[in-house]
Amino acid sequence: MSPGRRAAWVVALAGLGAACSAPVLPEPLRRAERFEHDGRREEALTAYAEELRACGSNQPRCGMAAIGRARLLERMGRTEEAIQAYEAVPRLDAHGRTPARGLYRAAELAARQGDLQRALRDAWRAIHEYPNTVPAEDAVRLLVVRMRQAGRARELAEQLGRAAARVKGADVADNLLLAQGDLLERDLDDPAGAIRIWDHLVALYPRSSLYDDAMWRAGQTARRLGDFHGAIERLRVITNQRRIAFFTGSYISEWLDDALLLIGRIYRDDLKDPGHALHAFADLRDNFKTSVLRDDAQLEIARTHVGTGDLARACAALGRLRQDFPRSKHNRFAGAELRARAGCR
Repeated sequence: MSPGRRAAWVVALAGLGAACSAPVLPEPLRRAERFEHDGRREEALTAYAEELRACGSNQPRCGMAAIGRARLLERMGRTEEAIQAYEAVPRLDAHGRTPARGLYRAAELAARQGDLQRALRDAWRAIHEYPNTVPAEDAVRLLVVRMRQAGRARELAEQLGRAAARVKGADVADNLLLAQGDLLERDLDDPAGAIRIWDHLVALYPRSSLYDDAMWRAGQTARRLGDFHGAIERLRVITNQRRIAFFTGSYISEWLDDALLLIGRIYRDDLKDPGHALHAFADLRDNFKTSVLRDDAQLEIARTHVGTGDLARACAALGRLRQDFPRSKHNRFAGAELRARAGCR
C-alpha cells in the first residue's frame, strides 16, 4: 500500500467519524436491501433492476446497484449471471474501487467455475485499468495461484514484469514485482533473477509497504547463494529502519527481529565472526522488548559461546535464559542440551 493510499484511508476515516449520518440510499436500493435481508430475493432483484434503470448518469449510484445485484445473484447460486453482472460493473461505473471490485469478483467466480481464460482476462483488466485499487492487488494473488496450478509460472513471470512496467508508479506495481520475484525463486529456479527483481522493487518504490518483504526475501536468497555479505547488506536495510512512521509514532518492520537473528547466524555460521554475531543477538534481546524472538536471541548467544569454547559465558547466558525467559521452550529442549554440553551446574 502506497503512502498516498494510506493518506486516503486517513481522510476517509476522518470523514466517516465527522459525518452525522450515512448517505441516504435511493428508494429502490433501500427496497432491494430490505427484500434481500428478508429473504425475498426475486423481489430484491427486481428492485436492483429498477435502480439500474433509474440511476441514469450517476455512476456511483449505478455502480452500487450493479454490485448489489451481482452479489445477490452469486448468493443465489446463479453463477454465470453473477459473473456477467460483475463484468458489467465498469460499463456502469468506470471510476474508483467499484469497477475493480466487480472485475476481481468476476475473475474469482470464473476461476472457481474452471474457466481459467475468463478469470485471467478479468483479473488482468482489474490490474491494467484500475491499478491504484485494492482489488487490483487481490487480482495479482489470484493470477499467481491459478497460473501456478496450471503450470504456467514462466509465462506469468514474464507477464508480471511487463505489467509492472506498464503501470509503473501505481499502487499495484510493487505487488507485481514482488510476485515476479517469488515465481523466479520458487518456481523457475532463478534465485539470482529473483534478487534482481526484489532489488529493483526497493529502488523504484522506497516507500512501498512491500519494501521490507522484498529485502527479507533478497537477504535470505543471497545467503542461500553464498553471498553472505550481500545478504547482511540487505538485511541491514531492514534493521536500520528504526524510523518515524508515516503515521504518528515509531515504525518497526515486522521483519526486523527476524533480520537481526538471521544476521547473527550469518556472521557466526557462515562468516565465522562470533563477535559481530553476539552483537546482533544482543541488539535483538536488549532493544526490542516486544519481540517474540528475544529468547531465541539469548539461546543463540549461549550457542555462540559454546562454539568458541567459552563455557563459563555459555553457562551464564543459559542462566540468563532461565531467569529472563522462564517460559521459553528453549529451557526444556535446546537450552538443556547446551547446558549438558557446557557442563553447567
